[in-house]
Amino acid sequence: MKKYMFLLCAIMMAFSSCHKDNTNNSNNENNDDNNQSGNDVPTYSIGECYKNQGIVFQTNSGGAHGLIVSLDEARLAWCVESQLSTNTYATNASDGWNNANAIVTKPNWKENFPAVAWTVNKNSNYTNGQIQSKQWYLPAKNELRNLILNQEKVNQTLTSLGYPTLKNKTYWSSTEISAKYAFSEQENHGEMALCDSLKTYQHYVRAIKSF
Repeated sequence: MKKYMFLLCAIMMAFSSCHKDNTNNSNNENNDDNNQSGNDVPTYSIGECYKNQGIVFQTNSGGAHGLIVSLDEARLAWCVESQLSTNTYATNASDGWNNANAIVTKPNWKENFPAVAWTVNKNSNYTNGQIQSKQWYLPAKNELRNLILNQEKVNQTLTSLGYPTLKNKTYWSSTEISAKYAFSEQENHGEMALCDSLKTYQHYVRAIKSF
């Protein structure tokens, strides 16, 4: 009987010890995850200024990543008149970074494609003639539409910082329709319209980049 009681106690102690260790390990793992997501990676909301570089207008991964728009803007043509017979194949609807990299391979692109050149020139360098990840570029039409849809919060921050807003203007996208036309987004008193614009028209230009 004594042997039986001793064996039973030993089994119960062993079970209790294992259960406690497993609970502690689980808590430690959760704490590590919380530290990584809460302390190591800053998060942003739409309308916030990102490191004095631009204004957040799109977020993902809980605000750890997203897109920002430049504080300043310009009014430029998409291309010069001599290029109205040139297809650039910058036709991506959702990725202006892809479109910009198609255009920067063209001869004399800085002189021939002013809107793209203005945005790309914001980068201090780009390797082998290509724009790298997290560098400035002209938004594709879907990126531009998302920017205009979120302009209320963006404009509030731009105004507070003393920069021009996006209100009641027409902006170029980087998405080409044909040799002569590219998409632009027009916003007028709350009404938005995607337009087929002749590339030599002078529209507003904003740069965007990912973070």
